[in-house]
Amino acid sequence: MVQYLWNDLNSQEIKKRFAGKMPRFIVVPSTSGANVLPIALAKRLVVDLGGEFIDGSDIAHTLHGVPMKDVPRADRPFIWREYVLHDVEWLRAKADGMATVVVEDVFSSGASANAFCHSLSEAGIQVATVAGLLGDSRLQAEPQLI
Repeated sequence: MVQYLWNDLNSQEIKKRFAGKMPRFIVVPSTSGANVLPIALAKRLVVDLGGEFIDGSDIAHTLHGVPMKDVPRADRPFIWREYVLHDVEWLRAKADGMATVVVEDVFSSGASANAFCHSLSEAGIQVATVAGLLGDSRLQAEPQLI
């Protein structure tokens, strides 16, 4: 799926956001634990651009228990998403001098990626950009979103 939906132009657009730093691609933790698409995308980005891959499920856990795909579309904006990071000091040390790219598969409301970015930001880790494979055409994306 990643091969069909992603291309080298998308990777080059992400590269512009690094400002010369080495990238670190962190996948938004999966509520179900079965979300393989963002992992495949992050690994593709490491091949395309170099850097490091981190599965977000290894560094954080979700406090919400419902995957967005199980929530009716009209209710999605009202479902609170929250992530708690493990070993923040280790993560900060890994972040030093690197550009953090958060990777998601599908943006429906953008709430999951936004909440994960907020958790990283509160830990002192600045996110350079967010990448995803698909998005709802009604989603008004932020300019840093690829």
